[in-house]
Amino acid sequence: FFFAWPQGMSTEVVAYDDVALMGLGMICIDTLVTVDHYPQPDEKLRTQTCQKVSGGNTGNVLSNLSRYGVPCTYVGKLGPDSDGHRLKADLEADGVQMCVTYGGTTSPSSYIIVDNTTKTRTILHTPADYEYEPEDLLVEVEKLKGLQLVFTDGRFAPAVKTFLGTLRSRAPCPFRTVVEAERDRP
Repeated sequence: FFFAWPQGMSTEVVAYDDVALMGLGMICIDTLVTVDHYPQPDEKLRTQTCQKVSGGNTGNVLSNLSRYGVPCTYVGKLGPDSDGHRLKADLEADGVQMCVTYGGTTSPSSYIIVDNTTKTRTILHTPADYEYEPEDLLVEVEKLKGLQLVFTDGRFAPAVKTFLGTLRSRAPCPFRTVVEAERDRP
């Protein structure tokens, strides 16, 4: 993973009370299983490993950059289930400040099958049973003095677009936005 500050922006890591990077988007529980080969229809396989970890595009970016000392905040919504509470605790343990609301009943999750022979992976994703609304993205704008960059993975686009418009008009400093764009999804 490589991260470079946009040209002309300060490379100084600001105090933790200030936020250098805000993440909006998917965080979920990933269940990673490794197998000798991808199963054929009706085939039963034993896994070589099985590990349950916090993941999702936005969660991975924030956790990794926070471990390198970049002050990060996640703003979003989680299910009130044990997975939602684990996601919050895991990212906080990595040093990510969490501004979350709770809604729906279940947090998103993914099952990732890693084929050790072909070195490929297949992701089976179960989305949350809720959508983001702009009012779900709660943050005290006056605390964003050090905000330099907003990362979003393109999920929940209508709510994120509305939130970013509000944030741009009220933030105490200018910031850049990075969108990780994937293929269109239904």
